[in-house]
Amino acid sequence: MSTKSEVEAAIARLSLTTTELDDQARNRIPDRSVSVHLLDLDTAYEGLLSGGQLINVQETSPESAKDATFRLTTSSADFIALIDGDLGFGPAWASGRLRIDAGWRDLLELRKFL
Repeated sequence: MSTKSEVEAAIARLSLTTTELDDQARNRIPDRSVSVHLLDLDTAYEGLLSGGQLINVQETSPESAKDATFRLTTSSADFIALIDGDLGFGPAWASGRLRIDAGWRDLLELRKFL
């Protein structure tokens, strides 16, 4: 189990990866509300993906995060492993370690930056 500080540091790293994309790649990412529910910490983080950048990320309740367009549910350790590239998006989803609630088109576009 990871701490909230470790999760917040991973979110900051994820935010930086979106700024490293070229303008064309960033413009292909649709504007969406994004949330991640961390089961073991019983908390969630929600933000906005706008112009290819993850902004306004804040801690919220898991119930509040259910309104996001793109929702991830996982453990804190698996979330950090996803961000750091130690756990693949596909294998995490296929093994049940990651639950995704999103439309197929959103999933195809957003998986590129996870």
